Amino acid sequence: MKILGSLNFIGNPVGLFNNISTGVNDLFDKPAEGFAKGPLEGGMGIMKGATSLVTKTLSGAFNTVSTFTGAMGSGFAVLCLDEKYLVEREKMRNKKPKHMVDGMAQGL
Repeated sequence: MKILGSLNFIGNPVGLFNNISTGVNDLFDKPAEGFAKGPLEGGMGIMKGATSLVTKTLSGAFNTVSTFTGAMGSGFAVLCLDEKYLVEREKMRNKKPKHMVDGMAQGL
């Protein structure tokens, strides 16, 4: 089941679950570690835990959507049967963006 769940064409739901479970774990562990040291550290632990949960949940969701749409795009590209397009697409995929704007433009 773990191998099937980590397949890219379905968006890697195992990776999404792992990210969310790590975030939930941090939501409880960080405050507990902080309150063991004192109330101020406990408040900081709550902030760190909540931030971790939101960050890991969003990261997992975006990664899942990105993986799924990438797999769909690759599948449709192969179906087009245009060898020249496939070569150009592979060149674009191998080119790494230099900065965020370049990456957004490349993604679009």
